[in-house]
Amino acid sequence: MEFDGNIYDEEDILVNLVFILLSVALIVVTGALLSFSGFGLIDSMFEAVSAFGTTGLSVGIVSATPAVHLKLALIMLMVIGKVEIIPFLYGDKNKGQSNMILKYRSTTKATNFYMIFSY
Repeated sequence: MEFDGNIYDEEDILVNLVFILLSVALIVVTGALLSFSGFGLIDSMFEAVSAFGTTGLSVGIVSATPAVHLKLALIMLMVIGKVEIIPFLYGDKNKGQSNMILKYRSTTKATNFYMIFSY
């Protein structure tokens, strides 16, 4: 597929779509968890997006008093958003039996990364 003068592989497009959908799903689930715990929907979604983006913004609903499961959900969302762990869920296992090769375009840097993990 060609877009803006660049040619993209359909598999890369689908993988990036999966990354986006997983990110949105994690944010929605965490926002719903906060909302079901008695906080407003808009405030809950704001806190979830802020946690995923690790921006530090807050509307004040999260403090030292929320339940442990809410704290853990927000901590996990912060780690997933900061480390960009979602791309690690995808690996091209057809390239070799001993290595998992991952190629993705980082959202924070303008270069492609090739990461090789032995397992």
